[in-house]
Amino acid sequence: MSSGWYSNTNSGTSVAPNEYAYVCRKGYHAINVQAVSDTNLQFLNIVVKWPGSTHDSFILSESNIGAHFENGVLAEGRLLGDSGYALKSWNLTPVIHPTIKCGGRSVQLLPQQRTLCC
Repeated sequence: MSSGWYSNTNSGTSVAPNEYAYVCRKGYHAINVQAVSDTNLQFLNIVVKWPGSTHDSFILSESNIGAHFENGVLAEGRLLGDSGYALKSWNLTPVIHPTIKCGGRSVQLLPQQRTLCC
């Protein structure tokens, strides 16, 4: 795998004995689903077992594919994730508040800016 993407989504569920754990941050009962695909949109890993309140980055860290990346088994691979995940050499996440050095001072770029002339 040269590169891929992953996402977590919540799937509605009925009430379980530990009901509170299944209430996601959006306020409904759910199971958190992790799906990882390659650049050909073929699924490489699917995890469907964590309650809706479980953080996405925890699910990745506990999954087989997360362990393979951490242990170097997938050393050539890369994943694209959202800002809820930690930036790692194999896990690319967006820069939330990009800044650049401009004339000795830091300048924060606005979301609509692609270039800045100093």
